[in-house]
Amino acid sequence: MRWAIAIKQKVYYRWFFFPFVHWYEVLGCFPQLRALRLLRAVVIGRRLYQLGYQVLPQTWINRIKFYIDLLLEELSDRVILTAIQNFRQELTSSDTHKSFIESTIAKNRNKIEAAVLSVLRTELAPKLQELTALSGGGSILASEMGNAIEEGLANTPELRRYLRMIPIAGSLIESQLHHVGHNIGENVVNALNKRLLDPKRLDILMMEIASGIAQIDTNNTALDTLISSIIDDSLTAFEAQVKVQQWKHQDMLNL
Repeated sequence: MRWAIAIKQKVYYRWFFFPFVHWYEVLGCFPQLRALRLLRAVVIGRRLYQLGYQVLPQTWINRIKFYIDLLLEELSDRVILTAIQNFRQELTSSDTHKSFIESTIAKNRNKIEAAVLSVLRTELAPKLQELTALSGGGSILASEMGNAIEEGLANTPELRRYLRMIPIAGSLIESQLHHVGHNIGENVVNALNKRLLDPKRLDILMMEIASGIAQIDTNNTALDTLISSIIDDSLTAFEAQVKVQQWKHQDMLNL
């Protein structure tokens, strides 16, 4: 009768849903399973509680909720731990592990590139500017480069010998040549600093670096070891969190 009424009133999405929703009443029709009819009282009490009627004392309700949550937590923890263990076993296979790394990197190359570019923009650019500031705007490096070129010219005996062959003006040319070499070294360093530390050029360079890193070859032993270590540490931390029994931190059992 109730099933027919439910079909007429379209209580459920399909006409055959009724015996699945009220399974305890269907099974209770058999004499051996009459005890299942007691579940009607539970359902009625739950509906009354949803309507705002206090069927049971609140302390009883709290304790019932506690034990239901305890049961569900323990069951879900066992399922999750079993799934993690199965995943670990699958990763021990070289083919599965390699396929996992390849698919993960392939799907996230754009995100990897964006992350690397963000790190370079945040860390590399300020460090280069700081290095330039410490070197007096590049003047110290430029001066050292000039000195190095001047010293190199001075330590070239062939050049000195050819210049000494020029009467009178040879020594003067040699001195001017050392001075010119020093200036060339300084100008080269200053030009490089100006070009490399230009915001637009530096950003283009960092974009190229990030793009190159994102296209990394997955057949890399160091990369494989790194990702394996990260996955293992993540699974271990997740396992530790799952193993924490939250119900023990409640006051119901007075532990």
